[in-house]
Amino acid sequence: MYSILLLVGKDNKLFEFCNNDEIDGSLENLYNKGIIVKILRHFEISAGLSLGEWKRNIEDYDVIFTIDSFLTPQVLKWICNHKKNGRVILYFRNKYVESKKRWKLNELKKLPVEIWSYNIHDCEQYGFRYNSQVLNKELFEGYDNSLEKYSMAFVGANKGRDKIITSIYELLKDSGLPEPYIYMLGADDKIWNKCKDNNSLPYSEYIKVISRSIAVLDLISDENKGLTFRPIEAMFLKKKLITNYTDIKNYDFYRYENIYILGDDDRSLDSFLKSPYMEIPKCIIDSYNTDSWIRRFFK
Repeated sequence: MYSILLLVGKDNKLFEFCNNDEIDGSLENLYNKGIIVKILRHFEISAGLSLGEWKRNIEDYDVIFTIDSFLTPQVLKWICNHKKNGRVILYFRNKYVESKKRWKLNELKKLPVEIWSYNIHDCEQYGFRYNSQVLNKELFEGYDNSLEKYSMAFVGANKGRDKIITSIYELLKDSGLPEPYIYMLGADDKIWNKCKDNNSLPYSEYIKVISRSIAVLDLISDENKGLTFRPIEAMFLKKKLITNYTDIKNYDFYRYENIYILGDDDRSLDSFLKSPYMEIPKCIIDSYNTDSWIRRFFK
């Protein structure tokens, strides 16, 4: 049995997992509470002071898991310097970006740390190890997904997406389908936008919206090319997916009946949304749950 410690941000339920015969572990907040922590974690001399109580028992675990979005290079170095035995894993759940202020590949490779990523393209380019994108499936249980109040759902920041969403909105306007649910930060002047105060939608509310939609809209940028949360969210709730990520055809959950690829599809969008959903085998769905994700680090 492996003893593991998964370090995450405050109250982050996305990575919750269940112990089993192979894994005995815990999910802990990476940092202490307090505003000053945000300063301390950016300097090698003070990084240790920013960390939670778990640091006192760091040698009790066989494996320490860290996630790039919660971590600073200074904290990673502290962990590597104080973890004398066992494994330290850095998992990129975002596309790797070389940065003078943040990640430098030549510095990372000097540390006794295993570098893993959700992004197949980054793994091929930088020599990282691959493990798929992941979510806690329990967060999606208990929702009634039979009520299709919206034709599709998109919740996120603008980032230049407003033009393509406007074109999709116009396509669906006279289709006879329910209205789309679009909640976009930074586009409050758009007639289709339900976000008027520029505040983020709570994740639980977002899941509720997806559960009441026929499809989820996934728009990736060239800078963040890879599998996002949205295809997994759609799969967990048995919803269709509209995406501009052409490589999605290479994933095990891809079904022509369930996924519409913008600019690369021979169907009309409304006919796709009106057609039946094809069930995905449970073994494939479960492979994107946190429990399965953790087990793959030990294969």
